[in-house]
Amino acid sequence: MAFVRTLIHIGLPRTASTFLQKQVFPLVRGFDFIGVDKTFYAQSFQKLLYQDESLYKELTRKDLVDSDAENILLSNELFCGQSFGMNATNRTRTAERLKKAFPEGEIILMLRNQLSLLESLYAIGIYSGVHKKPEDFFVFGTDTPRYDTFSGNEHLETYLLYPLIKLYKDHFEKVHIFLFEDFKSNQELFLENFKSKLDLSFSEKIPFKKKENKSLGQRQIKYIRRINRAKSLLEWNKLGKSIFRHKLWFGEHVLGGTKRFSFDDELSTRIKNFYCEDNEALAQNNSILRESENFQRYYKY
Repeated sequence: MAFVRTLIHIGLPRTASTFLQKQVFPLVRGFDFIGVDKTFYAQSFQKLLYQDESLYKELTRKDLVDSDAENILLSNELFCGQSFGMNATNRTRTAERLKKAFPEGEIILMLRNQLSLLESLYAIGIYSGVHKKPEDFFVFGTDTPRYDTFSGNEHLETYLLYPLIKLYKDHFEKVHIFLFEDFKSNQELFLENFKSKLDLSFSEKIPFKKKENKSLGQRQIKYIRRINRAKSLLEWNKLGKSIFRHKLWFGEHVLGGTKRFSFDDELSTRIKNFYCEDNEALAQNNSILRESENFQRYYKY
């Protein structure tokens, strides 16, 4: 009997997920790739992610995957939860349901240092309509945080990485951890290590230079944040919506400026300090991370 494998890529968000989903995963030889068009939008996966336990009827592999392939590769960065909109509160339940549906599953998790990750998430928030300053966008509280489900904020506790890894290691035998910083510094070397660690091969050469999502610069974020303040007023009618979309397009595609967006020193230091203990736990419990030059450089502990 052939050995059946199920690879489940769970994120994190903003860790080259789109590149992997479009340029890498479809080329993995011997696997049927199932991306977010199915793992998020299909009714079965919507139930797995969000349906309350009192209504949920356990879904099996057959219920979730319409494929005759023995080996499958699933990808959805929302499997690990996401703070914006409080989608992270389903994290443990999702892990438990994935385990029941795919007991042989192997987890693929890409980490990103929290400061860089939060800067990227803030930029996405701005592009999605947020106009708050960075210091008002993040919720730091851990002892008694206020979980405001009606406002667009990112809760920093969601990106404590050690509890996320422990959760999946408690449920799955194999959890493969990679660093976004390794991918960013050398894509070709990263993919070679990725193939080796997971014992995979690709059917075609990967187009390494192809970039899927363009990052917004400092000037663009400032401009889009400013027009977002008028978004609710402009979108009352068709003309206003057209004006807003045009201004958003201008900010994204025309507005110049090459300066990378980053938080100010005070907020950056506060974020780094928030995650020190978590990063130390990562280092103490994972020798590969502890010995990684990129982990030592980008993850303060």
